[in-house]
Amino acid sequence: MALTRFVCSWHHLSHSEDGFAPRAAHSVVYINETDSLYVFGGFDLNHVLGDLLIYRFATSRWEDEDGKPLGKKTRSALTLLRVVKKR
Repeated sequence: MALTRFVCSWHHLSHSEDGFAPRAAHSVVYINETDSLYVFGGFDLNHVLGDLLIYRFATSRWEDEDGKPLGKKTRSALTLLRVVKKR
């Protein structure tokens, strides 16, 4: 049985004032058909979050579940994506 090797790397997607509040324990999934990254829920220091946020690779922008661009936040949002490739 051959061992499959993977190469993992992180890629910087965006660093802007547009984005969402910091959170923990959220779920993230990439959907190939829409070429988008979906982030759901989690919590901040005081609240449980139930929002759905979408990063559109075609426009390099975050938007809410209704397709509206996310507004300015008081702190910068840094988005990183981990890419796993078969070697």
